[in-house]
Amino acid sequence: MAEKVRVYVVPENDKKSSKIKAWMKNRWTDVSCWCSEHKTEIMVAAPVVIGGIATTAKVVGKHVNLNKEQNLKEKFVYDTSLGHYWELRQKLSNSQWTEIERRRAQGETLGQILNDMKVLK
Repeated sequence: MAEKVRVYVVPENDKKSSKIKAWMKNRWTDVSCWCSEHKTEIMVAAPVVIGGIATTAKVVGKHVNLNKEQNLKEKFVYDTSLGHYWELRQKLSNSQWTEIERRRAQGETLGQILNDMKVLK
């Protein structure tokens, strides 16, 4: 089997952009020559690599969805009297929740309590 002829690009001038373009074209030439010389290895390795990428994408997607769900639970409080969600700056601490519970028992609204505590976004 004849080896593929490698033709490299030489930058036309000293501009950084032309040097980068020439470097990228030369790397592309290297990759394409390597691929043409190692077709059987690529055919063996490609399914494994693609399967690994697909599995990684699933895991990352699941992780992102779990983080979004946790943020919704921690950074939003539902007010049943108004049927409204209040968006918070950060997760409330246990002492803040006890303060909310105490003030709600005194008849204050949840929105007013959260506003006074300066936790609303």
